[in-house]
Amino acid sequence: MEATTRAVDMIKRFEGLRLQAYKDPAGVPTIGYGTTVYPDGDKVRLGESITQSEATEFLAFDCSRFAKAVTGLVKGVALNQNQFDALVSFVYNIGIGAFRESTMLDKLTAKDIKGAAAEFPRWNKATVPVTTVVKGVKKTTRVKKVLPGLVKRRAAERALFETAPKPAPAATAGTAGTAGTAGTAGTVSTVSAVGTAAAFVGPPDEPPPVSVTVFDRAGLTVVVLTDTSGQVTDILQMPDRAAASMAALLRYYPTLKTFTVAAAGAAVPDGEVRVFAAGPRPVPTVEKAPKLERTFIERGSADGPKFPGNDIKELQARLRDLGYYDGPTSGTFDSATHAAAVAFQTDHFGAAEANGKVGPKTWGKLFPIGTPKVAMKPAPKPAPKPAKGKPATAKPPAKKPAKPAPNTGGKTYLYLSDTRKLDNKGLRLLKLEYVRGGKTVDSIEVYSGVPSRQRFRKGRDSRMGSNEPLPEGRWFIHDILWKDGPDRYYGKVWSTAQGAAKINLSYKEPGRTQRQAIQIHIDGNRRGAPGTAGCVGIRNVADFRTLVAWLRDTDPRDLYVDYGLKTIKRP
Repeated sequence: MEATTRAVDMIKRFEGLRLQAYKDPAGVPTIGYGTTVYPDGDKVRLGESITQSEATEFLAFDCSRFAKAVTGLVKGVALNQNQFDALVSFVYNIGIGAFRESTMLDKLTAKDIKGAAAEFPRWNKATVPVTTVVKGVKKTTRVKKVLPGLVKRRAAERALFETAPKPAPAATAGTAGTAGTAGTAGTVSTVSAVGTAAAFVGPPDEPPPVSVTVFDRAGLTVVVLTDTSGQVTDILQMPDRAAASMAALLRYYPTLKTFTVAAAGAAVPDGEVRVFAAGPRPVPTVEKAPKLERTFIERGSADGPKFPGNDIKELQARLRDLGYYDGPTSGTFDSATHAAAVAFQTDHFGAAEANGKVGPKTWGKLFPIGTPKVAMKPAPKPAPKPAKGKPATAKPPAKKPAKPAPNTGGKTYLYLSDTRKLDNKGLRLLKLEYVRGGKTVDSIEVYSGVPSRQRFRKGRDSRMGSNEPLPEGRWFIHDILWKDGPDRYYGKVWSTAQGAAKINLSYKEPGRTQRQAIQIHIDGNRRGAPGTAGCVGIRNVADFRTLVAWLRDTDPRDLYVDYGLKTIKRP
């Protein structure tokens, strides 16, 4: 079974909300409504902060994980949606291990539903430290104590567990809306005793691929992935049949168990074909490239008075902007710089030429000459602070109007569409275009979601906490939020995954969607955990600089997301 927003709302009522990361009683960095690991797999770190909407999204994703655990433990027990949601809230609080060993589970598996309901009040205690003074000496022990908050929570969970759900009114069945108010498209909505619809949360239950069949289509290698029922989940065009390519396929789809080669001349099933393991995107151009003062630089080299161009600092800064290097611009070609150079060369020249030595060929690839399609403007100056002792004006200063776009006969906006390619991390690439005055001026490649959950959906069908790409529709683009000040890409970060800057998005049309906390940001942990929890992920600082240039050029506010699902049209 799957949890609904009713389980999310129940947990929110009783869990404390912390928007700044803190250590829980066990010393584990925690944030939001008890999140310790973000949906993309990255652990919470002290110093990070999130919004309330993000906390809700993370909670919804966690609820889907607990729902799967509960489903496995109560297998064979017929439960209605209210009973299941109450159990998800209960297990979220006490833990899967405690539930596995509980009398409540024993009674559930024995089909004693009334007896199971009677178990809720027993879980009203928590282990708390108690300090006593004996002969002037303080002693702290941990004892179990009834907590009023747990008494209230268990009563609420039991009440929900014992409430029979009412059938969904015809007007609300199969519709979708904001979290906690509407159902999921294509299903009958769950409705509480008071008639409020609750939408399902988390990734929809779709079986993963387990088998792959290799076809030959006019000399090209095409693989068809199918699930346990034989349904096609993906069709991919491979670069070749080499062992390395098939090993890469296994890394991206770890659930695959069987490989089959189709008979000669066998037809590939109908469906969309994606290009697998696409090469690296072109390196962004620069107006003026720094000069390489030496014939080549390698591990052990260092900048100094003899080389006024600071070759190694320039190399380190560029590799950092392109996402290959995260160390300091020290001017010393150390092992980390060598590893970054090798990674860059492997992507752009192949493993055979990746020796870590940087000469004119690598330098030219790092700094291709070209005129930027949109010039970078400085960040707008903040409004002046009022003089000391004088109150601030009640009315904020008027915003300077954006520069009129050339060719005013067309609209200015950003446009996101599918490229039908996968990058070398297994992520489906999207094309983000800057359209000015009705004409595409520039574009970059981005992605959204994580490799295992990149299902493109309409706004009404996309679930809160699903970790899937932002849904198709029109979104409003908010101002850039910098953690450490404008253009400080390597200062303080919102979180390891988000980086130093983020741009919030709000869904506008068509209809409504459950999804919230959607942003555009740099994928800060791309190397270790590539992908996003549904946000638009920018692959490196160089591309984010390009995006910032667009936003400062004409201040576009509309983002049109078009996956070909026919719910939105290019203006």
